[in-house]
Amino acid sequence: MQKKYNMLCDKTSNLIKDKCIDCKLCMKGCSMLSEYCISPLHLFKDISKDKNLKPEIPFSCMQCGYCFNVCPSKIPLNKIFLSLRNALCEDNKDTPPIKGYNTIKYHQKNSFSKLFTVSSNLKNKKFNNVFLPGCSLASYNPNLVIKTYEYLKKVYNNDVGIILKCCGNPTHIMGQENLFNEYYSLLIKDIKSMKAKNIITACPSCYNTILENSKDLKVISIWEVIDKNGIYDFKKIEDITSIALHDPCPTRNHFQIHKAIRSILLKLGYEYEEFPYSKDKTLCCGSGGMIGVTNKDLFKKQILKRTSMVKSEAILSYCATCVNSFACSDKKSIHILDLIFYDGKSKIKYNLKPISSLKGWKNRFICKNLILNELKGKED
Repeated sequence: MQKKYNMLCDKTSNLIKDKCIDCKLCMKGCSMLSEYCISPLHLFKDISKDKNLKPEIPFSCMQCGYCFNVCPSKIPLNKIFLSLRNALCEDNKDTPPIKGYNTIKYHQKNSFSKLFTVSSNLKNKKFNNVFLPGCSLASYNPNLVIKTYEYLKKVYNNDVGIILKCCGNPTHIMGQENLFNEYYSLLIKDIKSMKAKNIITACPSCYNTILENSKDLKVISIWEVIDKNGIYDFKKIEDITSIALHDPCPTRNHFQIHKAIRSILLKLGYEYEEFPYSKDKTLCCGSGGMIGVTNKDLFKKQILKRTSMVKSEAILSYCATCVNSFACSDKKSIHILDLIFYDGKSKIKYNLKPISSLKGWKNRFICKNLILNELKGKED
C-alpha cells in the first residue's frame, strides 16, 4: 500500500494548483515534462489520495533543476519529484519500485567494495587536502585520474590524499535516504581518518553531495584549482575540430565553476561554441536522475534534444557522465581533462560510442590499482 506516496501526491497537487501560473516555461527544456503532460498544472490537477501519479513519472525526472531556475513562482519540481521518490521507497521497504533498480543496487554495492576502492588512509597519513575523482571519471579514463592526482601533488606540495570511492549520490537520487546515509558515512569516515578539511572534486555530483551534507568540509572543484594554479607542460591539439561546451546540470548554480572552465579553455587557446541553454540555464545530458537506467527511451530523447542544439562536430564537458551520454549521439564527445593533459604525441581520441558497463568497471579496477601503486611507490 502506498500510503505516504498517496498523501504526498495529494499535498503536492494542492501546492501546484495554488502556485503554478501555467506559463509552461519549464516545458521548453524538459523532455520528461513534455513526455507526460502539457504543463505541471495539468499533470497534478486531478491528483488526489485516491488517484496518484504513476511511479514511473517521479522516477523519470532528471533532477537537473532547470524547471526551478526558470519558474516565475519558484516551484521546486525537481525536489518535489525527489520527495515522491522518497515516499515510494518508504512505502516499499526502502526499495524503489521501478524497473532498472537492480542495476543501481549492484552499482552501489560494487562502488564501496574493496575490489574497486582505495584510499590514502591505508598508510595512516594525514592530509589537509583530499582529491575525490568520483566514479564516472575512473570509469572513463584511469590515466586521467592519476595525471590529475599528480598535478595536485605538485600544487599542494604532496599535501593531498586521494579517495577512490562513491559519494552515494545514486541512492540519494533514487530516494533511498537511509541507504544513502549509510554509504555516505563510509566516505566521510575515510576523509575524517586523514583529518582533511579541503575536498577537491572532479565530479559535479560529488561536489554537490559533499557541499550539501558536510558543512564542516570545504569542497573545491578541480577546475578552480587548475584555473588558479595554471597548467604544467601544456601542449595544444592542433587538429581539434569545432567543439561546443556543455555545462553539467549539477554545476547549474555554481558560477565560479562556469567561470573557471571558460578561463581554462581561454588559456588553452581553444575556441568553443556556447549552447543556447548554458550555465544556470543548462539542460541535462540525459543521465540525470538515473534515467539512463530507469527510463532509457527518455534518456535517448534528451540526449538527441541536447546535441541538436549546437552545430559543432564535438561536445566538450567537464563531467565524465555527460561525455559518455553524448557518445550515444551522432556527435563526438570529449572531456576537458583530455585537453589539459594531452601529451602532444598521440592523435586526440574522441568518444564515438559510450563506454560499456563492463569496460567501465574494468577501468575502475585499473584505476584502483594505479592509485595503489602510486601510494605504495611514489609516496614511500
